[in-house]
Amino acid sequence: MKLYMLAITILMLTASALISAEDVTEETPSRLAPAVGISSSPLSVGYKLTIADHYGIDFLAHIPVIETQKVEDGEELSGLRIGGLVGYSFPMRLEENIGFFMRPQFDFNYLMQSGESSGGGDLSRNVLTIRPGVFAGIEVFLEEIGIPDVNVQMGITAGSEFMSENLDYGGAEVKTTSFNGPFIDKGYFGATLGIWWFF
Repeated sequence: MKLYMLAITILMLTASALISAEDVTEETPSRLAPAVGISSSPLSVGYKLTIADHYGIDFLAHIPVIETQKVEDGEELSGLRIGGLVGYSFPMRLEENIGFFMRPQFDFNYLMQSGESSGGGDLSRNVLTIRPGVFAGIEVFLEEIGIPDVNVQMGITAGSEFMSENLDYGGAEVKTTSFNGPFIDKGYFGATLGIWWFF
């Protein structure tokens, strides 16, 4: 909880500094071209479809991850997690070579695992996770240091999480669902770093 409060305090101080600063938006570099990028939390590659200057729709594909884990009886399951994200990015405040951006977003991933029980039967586990949420943070325009058409994105992502799990013990299925809100239990929250190159 202390980490959450520290991150929120930093974000609020940054936002207030941007909002109270003198408006020099006419000197902000234009961003009318589409962009490709990479982002953390989780590691993803993406494409930004620009719909107006500094406004865009972000499409991100999570880098697939192989996950292995043990279930209650000690059997091991292994499989692949895939997913993606779509969000609408827009500026709350623009200054010279810096801006405060928000991105309401919809994140989803699907985990497919399989294995063999000690009795020789097949085991499978499928988990669908849906995460509506929002990214809020700063984008720095690297024209300031002589690198044109590149933005570095730093901020915080938070949201709710809905999870549906289906575990098959050789014909005996166990289905569970759960929902967690932001800052509560498993509702997700974390730092996000990204780089976008506009071409």
